[in-house]
Parts: sequence; C-alpha cells; structure tokens
Amino acid sequence: MRRNRVNAASKDGQPPIDGERRQYRFAADTLMSSRQVAELLGIHPDHVCRMRKTGSGPSYVKIGKAVRYHPREIELYLARNRFQSTSEY
Repeated sequence: MRRNRVNAASKDGQPPIDGERRQYRFAADTLMSSRQVAELLGIHPDHVCRMRKTGSGPSYVKIGKAVRYHPREIELYLARNRFQSTSEY
C-alpha cells in the first residue's frame, strides 16, 4: 500500500492551493447560495447578483457555474458595512 506524503504546509494531506495554506476548512454543505444570502440579508436575490457584478457585495466562490458564499464572508461583509452615522460614508 502506498502512503501519501503530507506536505509541510498542509495538515490534511492535500497540497496547498497556489502555494498558500488553506484559509478555511469546512464542508461543502456550509456554503450558501445567492438565494440563501438574499434571505439572510433581507434583500431580493437580484440585488445580490447586482452586488456581485459591481464588486460591492461579499466575496464569493465559483464552483463550475454555481456561485456560493461562505458564511464567514457574509459576516466580514456586514462588519465592513457597519456605520454609526450617515456622515461615515
């Protein structure tokens, strides 16, 4: 039986992507669709699509043609868009 060598930069035995350590370790079922993100944020799914096209929305991942969002990216997006006053933006 042949054993796979574990890369020093990778604890899970898989080579790092582009020579970097993996930032997230999660199951694929934790990724959210645009519709789920829209429901979570209380906006229309078309608005999520427009934010993605203009680059003003949360970071996303493309898996084939599917667009998915990691919940942590939604949290970061909300944190970046938190204001106390209209004079802040």
